Amino acid sequence: MAITVPCFRVFRAGELYGTSPYCDSLLQRVESMGLTGLVAFLPFTADIRPVEAAADVLISCFDREPLARWVLEAMAMDLPVVVSDSGGTQEMVQDRRTGFVAPRNDPEILADRVTRLLSNDRVARRMAESAWQYVRGHLHSKLSAGAVMEIYDSLLAEGRQGSKHPQDAGLVA
Repeated sequence: MAITVPCFRVFRAGELYGTSPYCDSLLQRVESMGLTGLVAFLPFTADIRPVEAAADVLISCFDREPLARWVLEAMAMDLPVVVSDSGGTQEMVQDRRTGFVAPRNDPEILADRVTRLLSNDRVARRMAESAWQYVRGHLHSKLSAGAVMEIYDSLLAEGRQGSKHPQDAGLVA
């Protein structure tokens, strides 16, 4: 991919540092592949926004990730995303509309999707805009709070209709 996109660089951010065998294996792999100048490991940062603001695309290719909050954050920051079809992450991204969903454990397809975004600004902007609109329209905190309140209201209403005892309505264990 570095040949196809000459200015390509990877930044891996997170709680990776220390003496973990996983960290050591990643660092050794990058070095053995001659990618030291292309891959940078960033320490954990409480505010990831400056890193995402400097990025052209966010890649999340975990094998089992229940909900990658950073993907939603990137989408909210108008950053195009490529994710693997694993866990809840694939449910947040509508393939080819709000980002790309690549099959897990298929680095060739993952690289193809990233290259498409990096080499076609029109496609990247369209997906980033669609992702931003999706987040604003479906995942806003007021909408989420309202949906939770509707659930509580319906449970309470069911409880009031059936019995004066909350345990009979299933509201109390």
